[in-house]
Amino acid sequence: MSKLEIIKEALKNNPNVVIAYTSSNQTNDFCEMDHLHPRKDIKYLVAPKDGLYTADKLQNFMMELIPDLDPGEKKDFSNLLDVLNFGKLCFYDEVGNDEDSDVIVPYIQEIRVCPFPCEEYIRDLLEDTQNKISKHSASPEVLEKYNPEERENNL
Repeated sequence: MSKLEIIKEALKNNPNVVIAYTSSNQTNDFCEMDHLHPRKDIKYLVAPKDGLYTADKLQNFMMELIPDLDPGEKKDFSNLLDVLNFGKLCFYDEVGNDEDSDVIVPYIQEIRVCPFPCEEYIRDLLEDTQNKISKHSASPEVLEKYNPEERENNL
C-alpha cells in the first residue's frame, strides 16, 4: 500500500477527524527533498470533529492522525506570544509514472496533512478573499470566534 493510500485510509477511518478539504496538483517545481524528480502536491486540511483550541491538544491530535507512518517533515503546534501557530505533517513518496502524463518519469508525491482547530475555521479560511484568516496561526481573538466555550464565557 502506498503512503497516500495509508494516509487516506487513516483519515477516512478516524471518527474524530473531519476532512474539510483536499487538493492535488502537479507542479514543474522540484521537491525540496529530491531535486531530480518533479513533484505532485497533495494536501489534506483536517479538523477534529469536536474542535480543539490549544497547542497541546492539537499537537496530540495531529500526532495520532497517521500512526502507521513517520512523517518526512513535521512542524509542531506552538504558542508564541499568545498566538497559536499551526502544525503540519509532510510525507514524501517516490512513485512511478503519473497517470496524467505520457512521459515515463518517476515523481515525488508531497503529501501534507494540515490540522486546524475546527471545520468552521477551514471553511472560513477557504472563503477568505481578503486574507483576514491565517493558514499559519491564529490569535486568541480569532480563536474565540470558533471556540463555543470561549463565546459562552464572554457573554
